[in-house]
Formats: sequence, structure tokens, C-alpha cells
Amino acid sequence: MSRTTILAIIASLSAATVAMAFFGADTLKVRTLDDIATIGVPKKMKEEWYKDDRERWIDRLTFQFVSTATWESFGSTSYKQALTVTLISPHAADSSYEHVWNSIHISYKDRSVVHDAALGTGHLKVTKAIYEKNDKTAYEYIYVDKSRRLRLDWHAMEREVKLADGMKAIAGMASSFTLLKDPAERFARLHDRPNREAKEAQRRVALATSMLAREGFKDLMPGKPQQKGELYVEWMAEPEHRYQLLVPLGRIRAASPEGGRAPLPLTLRNADGTERYLAGSIGWYAKTSDG
Repeated sequence: MSRTTILAIIASLSAATVAMAFFGADTLKVRTLDDIATIGVPKKMKEEWYKDDRERWIDRLTFQFVSTATWESFGSTSYKQALTVTLISPHAADSSYEHVWNSIHISYKDRSVVHDAALGTGHLKVTKAIYEKNDKTAYEYIYVDKSRRLRLDWHAMEREVKLADGMKAIAGMASSFTLLKDPAERFARLHDRPNREAKEAQRRVALATSMLAREGFKDLMPGKPQQKGELYVEWMAEPEHRYQLLVPLGRIRAASPEGGRAPLPLTLRNADGTERYLAGSIGWYAKTSDG
């Protein structure tokens, strides 16, 4: 091998090393996002959390990584770092890029923007604030790249990641994101989910309507329950279409010492004073009559 060739290889390796250091790649670990994409994530963060929430929303897929502070987590989780990688659906409106929706609940106070500028093909906004969970300084990094349908939301405590290091790391995360395949079918299924759920709801209501009609419950209207034997049935239009079945708990004679309408009891009770509860019930309905 000639001396010229050897020098060329050394120069090439040196340039790559400089690039990795600049983008913070030496502190990142490549993680897979299902079989869709890969991205460099700070090494201190654990494997993906909240996997069941990946498809909670119809306009995005979310992947969340965290590093928690166990000794600060009294009653709720305290995060040293938290990253949400969001891939936005092609069906989504521009407003979908404006807010993050995930399972990581982080609130700040005394916020101040310390960086707001373009980064690569996207835009990076960095806010310095007090993390309300522990009253310590933290940084919130928000990177949005509409050309790649990508949004990154990174929370990092200052004691964990200084601002200068965080700027390099977020640049490294953004540049390392690689889409392996466009999940078009998956997004199409998410986008159609409300339509499928509405059809299923209609099917169930139609089935219940047919069954109740055979039992003599017809022309049901909101606020007007019908009684057949010991069963009351009422059609409910809000907040969703459904039938409400009411089972009589017993008769209660109410009287008002001051006269007029008697107050309804907050809790139904048995004769011995114990609370009356019907398993599976969600409340009670009072039907009043004189006499």
C-alpha cells in the first residue's frame, strides 16, 4: 500500500471523528423505532417506555425514552431526561406539529427562550425553565422538521446535560434519524380508526335496538325512560348514543320539613343504614310521584 493511500485513510477517519464529536454522536445510542426508523438517543435513557401509547392518536406515532430520578419520585415520576420521538402522519394538518401529545407529563415555570433558529432542514427551539417537579433548572428542546414529518421533544435537567452539550446532542439526534420505511399502511389504518369505531358503535346500537324492540321497548327518547316489569330503559344521546338500563333499587319516601320538594338523598341506603350498592352500576335515577 502506498504512503499516499495511507494518509488518505487517516484523513478520512479523522474527519468522521470530528463530525461525531460535533453532533454529540459519542453520547448517543442507536435505538430502533419498531421496524420504521432508527435514531440516536442519549445513552443514559432507558429503553422505550409507554409502548402501548404508540398508536393512541390518529395523526402520529410516538416513541418515548426516559431516565427517571427514583429518589425524587414521590407520588409521581420525576424525569432527569425524557425524549419523545414523533413521526407525523401524511394525513395530519400543520397544527399537528405545534403540540406534543404523549404519556410523559412535564410542567415548567419561569420559562425563557434561549435559542430559536433553523437546524438542518428543521427548526429548533430551546427553553430554559424550572422543572416544577423538583424546582431545579431544566431545558426543553423542541425540534420540528416538516420535510421529514418529524418532531423531537427532549426534556433534560441542567445537572444532567449542560446547554452546550444539549445543543450538540439534539443536533445529533436530529441528524441521526433515519426512516427505514414509510409506514403508509399503518397511518392509513390510524386515520380510518374513527370511521371504523363509528361503524362498530352503530352496529351495537342497532343490535340493542332490535333486542329491546322484541321486549316491547319502542320509540325511546332521552329523558323519558320506559318501564316494563321491573326494568327501566332510556335512550341516551349524549355524550354518545347508547341505551341506559335501570334496575329499581327500591322505593324511598322523602319528606321536606319546610314543605315543598323533598331533597333527594346523596347516597341510597338499606333499612339498616348501610350503603346500597349494585355491582356494575354507575349511578341511580330517581322517579318521583305524589302520595
